[in-house]
Amino acid sequence: ILVLLGTFGPDRAWALNIDDVRIGAHPDKTRIVFDLSEKTDFRVFSLADPWRIVIDMPDFDWQVQEVPTPAGSGVRSIRQGSLQPGLSRIVIDMGKPFAIKSVFFLPRDKDIPGRLVIDFTAATEAEFSAQKDKVYGRLKAEGGGKPQPAPVAAAEPVSRYVGNGAVPVPPPMPTARAAEPETTETA
Repeated sequence: ILVLLGTFGPDRAWALNIDDVRIGAHPDKTRIVFDLSEKTDFRVFSLADPWRIVIDMPDFDWQVQEVPTPAGSGVRSIRQGSLQPGLSRIVIDMGKPFAIKSVFFLPRDKDIPGRLVIDFTAATEAEFSAQKDKVYGRLKAEGGGKPQPAPVAAAEPVSRYVGNGAVPVPPPMPTARAAEPETTETA
């Protein structure tokens, strides 16, 4: 029984871990690599105003401590948090327009973990606009369409990982709710 509690108990809230994130600036592209504990479905797409790469996955445990951003990568920060029950989101804030060139998963190979890889290049605003509606991956959006942008502030606290460590981001301020419609009873 203790073995089962250790395997399925409260310490194991998520089946998927993101253990590391690396960003490499190369002459012809920038590559972001996410080390994952297991293969998973995902969807990757871009948003503007501000420019962002968005990655949705089933809920995960973020084990990443720091993500150094090399000069010339265009990456300003990386943040992550819960999008909705069962679904989490990673947002890569960019400092300029970009074009996603490829997104793929490399399976675990002996001691090398499975990896989600995203390659992108700097682009003009026109090039960004031409590719902004493309969705990579097989994770289904609710309702079958393109995922809807989440508000810049997530519903739960998130963390930003860039430079020397993590800086907590406060939760958003509550929004006013619309008044409930009045109901009347007739006899």
